Amino acid sequence: MKKQRKKWSLKDKVTVAVCLSFSVGAMAVGMTFMVSNLRMSDPIFIQYPLLAILLSGIVPLIAMAIKFIGNFIEHGCNRKRYGKAIGLLAIISAAYWGWLYAQIYPGAAMIYEIVEHDLASAFVMMQLSTEILTAAALALVAEDIYIRYYPDSYGENPEDVAIERSINNILPQHEALGKMLSDVYGKIRVLEASRKAYINERRAEYICAYEKYISNQNSFKNT
Repeated sequence: MKKQRKKWSLKDKVTVAVCLSFSVGAMAVGMTFMVSNLRMSDPIFIQYPLLAILLSGIVPLIAMAIKFIGNFIEHGCNRKRYGKAIGLLAIISAAYWGWLYAQIYPGAAMIYEIVEHDLASAFVMMQLSTEILTAAALALVAEDIYIRYYPDSYGENPEDVAIERSINNILPQHEALGKMLSDVYGKIRVLEASRKAYINERRAEYICAYEKYISNQNSFKNT
């Protein structure tokens, strides 16, 4: 019997749309930045712009490779850890990129001298890594929401199969114990009923004996 799929909530729809849009946007920005950097680095890329565009294609390729590597992880909990690790790396990369940006483009703080070439090279590297990791992390977030509604998109989860097998193996024992407990509880109820009946009988005998005793005492006094 096929399971009925859950209906998408508005929040999840908006989250997936935003994540995918910004993921594509991050890859597009990364490609644009790489093309610009190649053209400023070597005049040959100005003469052959297609070559620069093809080389910039490495940005979405790496981002999607990072995203789809998680599909090789069998267990769902490990896939979540992988996604969290990519997100953490994106945050660290973004923080380092922000520091480099502030060093290279101080803006109002132009009283400082122009920065060294080493920082500029690091800035280019962190710019690309931040865009790649951000795109991959956003795609992983969208995928995580998607599989909540389409859990069979990856086939059977080995963890779920193992748990279901264990439950099926233990279930007969639990059913047998449940029946045994039911029988025990039934005997207990019978014994409690017998105990109450016995107490009521003894109480009735005591009352009869006491009344008989009182009657005999009154008869003895009258005589």
